[in-house]
Amino acid sequence: MDNPSKPAVLTAVPADAVAIRQIAIAANIDSWSESDYLAEIERRDSFVLKAVVDGEIGGFLLARTVPGSSEGSDIDLYNIAVRPENSRRGLGTALMAELLNRIDSANIENIWLEVRESNTEAIKFYEKHRFSAELTRPRFYSNPVENAVIMRLKLVPKEKVNSV
Repeated sequence: MDNPSKPAVLTAVPADAVAIRQIAIAANIDSWSESDYLAEIERRDSFVLKAVVDGEIGGFLLARTVPGSSEGSDIDLYNIAVRPENSRRGLGTALMAELLNRIDSANIENIWLEVRESNTEAIKFYEKHRFSAELTRPRFYSNPVENAVIMRLKLVPKEKVNSV
């Protein structure tokens, strides 16, 4: 897989829960159980996307719509991960772009996420995608105990852009 084709980003289906969990474990993120991933895939308010390269799931993104202000909703980005052998091949960027494409017409104001303070590679990835650090949540993670950096991407709903 030295020169993989461009990833296709698709909605995950229930049969993908096993592969998604395997990717989470391989990427060394706080993985959920297979049944947790399956439950998210089946939720109407969740976005579970898979990046498929050469016929295999190489990465995934999991996010959910949550209440925001009285004017709109927010998205919590729970997980984004790629198989280590697919690192730096554009899968994460493709997954993020597809999430933004899917919420483009919705009244979403912010995308929020938490990331380990020591995960500088992930923080740089999110900053590249216009997220900014908002605050630190002390001792949020365990194994090892570590602070979480809370990051946000502020979105401007289309109707506000068009009314200006």
